[in-house]
Amino acid sequence: MKKNVVIVLLLLLVVGCGKSEPSVQQQTGEDGPVNKQPNKQPKQGTEQNKKVHMPEPNQYQAIKVLLEVEAETFSYNTQDENVVEVCLQAAKITTDELACLTRLRELESLDLSGSNITDSGLAHLKGLVKLKSLDLSDTEITDAGLVHLKGLVKLESFNLGVAGISDVGLKHLQGLTSLTGLNLQDTEVTDEGVAELQKSLPNCSTVR
Repeated sequence: MKKNVVIVLLLLLVVGCGKSEPSVQQQTGEDGPVNKQPNKQPKQGTEQNKKVHMPEPNQYQAIKVLLEVEAETFSYNTQDENVVEVCLQAAKITTDELACLTRLRELESLDLSGSNITDSGLAHLKGLVKLKSLDLSDTEITDAGLVHLKGLVKLESFNLGVAGISDVGLKHLQGLTSLTGLNLQDTEVTDEGVAELQKSLPNCSTVR
């Protein structure tokens, strides 16, 4: 009797162990052990699914030159393979370095505030016809240099807080019909000059 009980118990243990441990066939494949990993999907916004866009070669060469400019702040942003934003604050930039900006044909925002750009340097900006935002505050430009910006018809925001700007210079801005914001702090512009400009640009608000 006791022998029969022992046999039954041993059989139960064997059956129980078979249920708790996976079979060899479950853990191995035809060619050996199978190492299964959880099917993890990258979360939106993680480094795993971010796509980094480098500028196309011609624009990248321009950025390499601008990286060498002595500046308080330098940054740039891209969209697809195009550079769309450049910030060069308080920069000591040469004529040759400014010329590199002409390669950035898709540029929409340019900040040269506090830089040493002059009237002749503005000539390198006239081809940037997709510019929407431009900051030339605290630079060395004068009324005469603004003639180079007549073609920037998509410009919406313009910071022109420069001591060398007067009513004379505003005449060069009359064709910038997309302009909605103009900063004229620290300029020599008068009420009469602003009133004359707003005849051509009625949707442009000014800050003085």
